[in-house]
Amino acid sequence: MLKFIKKWLRKRSLKTYSSPKATHFIPLKAIKSAIILLDAEDADREKSVKAITTFAQENNIELSIYYLDFRKINKKTPLLTDRKQTICLKDFNFYGRLNKELISKISSINSQLLLSLSLKQDFRIEFIIKIIQADFKIGRKFIDGKVLDIIVADKEDDICHSYDIFTKTTQLLSQIN
Repeated sequence: MLKFIKKWLRKRSLKTYSSPKATHFIPLKAIKSAIILLDAEDADREKSVKAITTFAQENNIELSIYYLDFRKINKKTPLLTDRKQTICLKDFNFYGRLNKELISKISSINSQLLLSLSLKQDFRIEFIIKIIQADFKIGRKFIDGKVLDIIVADKEDDICHSYDIFTKTTQLLSQIN
């Protein structure tokens, strides 16, 4: 019974909060703002952030980076990133919807590009990606509903780190006219 209620609440939340904005391909030169979703526990996090910020500066892109940390945070396991830029497990309710303050904050950002470098694939990620108002959405994992314009997948036998996926993504972006 609880699974049915969770599923119904999730469906209702997506219907209520999903961005109505249609997505489409945008050439790199037209991208002026970007939102990046990055796993806080990614082994290449620091290297990725450096590459992302350098790329953004070179292309005059205003950047917002959000870290995803879905661990149970306590005194023994502190946050790995700045709290203001981190979406934590405690920011979600029991069925996976973000709290209304974060929904308002994230959905109010009008961006040309959303790039999800997260390996996670669950309702929480789906919800975040669907509420973001971006013209062009790129991710690593398939999400129901044709949400992402491009999926940059890992090699079959090898899971790539976020830095490698970001490098592939910048190559793809430079080829779009």
